[in-house]
Amino acid sequence: MARLIVTTSWDDGSILDLKLGELLTKYGIKGTFYIPRFSKRITPMQKVDLLELAAKHEIGAHTINHAHLTLIPQSEAKTEIEGSKLYLEEISGKKVKMFCYPFGEFNKDIKQIVKAGGFIGARTVKFNGLKGIPDPYEFGITTAASNHQSDESGEIARYSQAVSIKVLSDWEVKAKVLFDLALAEGGIWHLWGHSWEIDDHNDWNKLESVLSYVSHRPGVIYASNGETLDIVYSRN
Repeated sequence: MARLIVTTSWDDGSILDLKLGELLTKYGIKGTFYIPRFSKRITPMQKVDLLELAAKHEIGAHTINHAHLTLIPQSEAKTEIEGSKLYLEEISGKKVKMFCYPFGEFNKDIKQIVKAGGFIGARTVKFNGLKGIPDPYEFGITTAASNHQSDESGEIARYSQAVSIKVLSDWEVKAKVLFDLALAEGGIWHLWGHSWEIDDHNDWNKLESVLSYVSHRPGVIYASNGETLDIVYSRN
């Protein structure tokens, strides 16, 4: 069987990340949680909550204020990026290796700031199918835990003759179909989402169904985003 890595990532640092983290742990799946210090859109975790999450999953930086990095001066972007890393490391006592661009917004200058800031990689919201990671600072995803994200990778189109497009419009079905493809062909299956969005849409049962489906498969490597990069680039 071709090597398959399963990884998941979750953005924004909602208090609901604790519930999501418990589900991941239940099924032996690792998550990387990208947490800003402040965010207007969610009820944030307190320091004790962050420590609880960091004990079982990877914590990644997501700026201080969930900032639009390409819309602010580079000096401010640098403060947002480096400050978020320092903040999370001081709380968790662990090295923060991964970064996620808020709103998926970045350019070559932002990438360079992230790289110079001591991160080994940065996650985007680009749909990358099951492909490898040619640029660790443009780490893409495979599928989203939401029906409100469009899949631009083209992978799902390979199933258009066998499965109805209407069925594939459901993110739960799409995630499972792409996992089946990953089992056959190898690569990286990367599920991304937001705990607050899952809660808003009452999709906890869907999420648990997907996690159960992909869990405990022989020969599959279950890794955080940072561990995935370590494996791909043979850092260990």
